[in-house]
Amino acid sequence: MDIYERSKFADAVKEQKVVAGEKIITKGEEGETFYILLEGEAQATLDDNKVVMNYGPGDYFGELALLRGEPRAANVIAV
Repeated sequence: MDIYERSKFADAVKEQKVVAGEKIITKGEEGETFYILLEGEAQATLDDNKVVMNYGPGDYFGELALLRGEPRAANVIAV
């Protein structure tokens, strides 16, 4: 990325704080946001609360719904 591209990216980024137990993404919703986890942990779960992915600092999620134009495939919850 050149300086201009980094600047445009930085302008689009917004920090959002959540607490443990808070749902970040709800399965089936339209995807409008991509997330990068700065600190803490999150888990992706399916309807039966089966954990299918664990996220930690530096991990990202939410990109597939944006790229594919499909509804969210899982819930993501802060832990």
